[in-house]
Amino acid sequence: MKRVMGLGLLVGVVVGLVFGLTNGVWAGVVGGVGYGLGVAVVLRHVWGSPAMSRLGAKQRKRVRRALRSGMPMDDPKLAPALIDYGKAILAAPIAPKAISAVLGLVLVGMVAAAVFGLIDVDRGVTYGLPFLGIALVAELVFMPFSHRQRDRVARSVRKTEALRGP
Repeated sequence: MKRVMGLGLLVGVVVGLVFGLTNGVWAGVVGGVGYGLGVAVVLRHVWGSPAMSRLGAKQRKRVRRALRSGMPMDDPKLAPALIDYGKAILAAPIAPKAISAVLGLVLVGMVAAAVFGLIDVDRGVTYGLPFLGIALVAELVFMPFSHRQRDRVARSVRKTEALRGP
């Protein structure tokens, strides 16, 4: 729960800063709070697996380690938690490749807007877009890691289900 709240707070601050620089203080406050809460609510469903919440810290660590490495969970007590948590991670409503494509298009549009903003000397565009652009570039850089990680999670879930049997 701490990770969810921390990430929600981070997203809220970054989005609030960008909105505040481009659209004014109130837009920054409202946008930051809205996006921060949205991220926290969405990630709570992924990271707040009921099966994981019943485990101790060392057991959760074993499950996460098995998922990250793509290995099956041979402990029958932890196998249901791994399967539940892995399926929650894989149940993202939008495929990561589609997200990468959309973010790439947004980044191209932002670069064009920044260039036109510099030509027209529009302070809001030239100050706000670089922050958002840096965030998008970081997202595009880390997206390939996300694809490989999803493959490892899926492999771990499949292998664990095969070990458990019908």
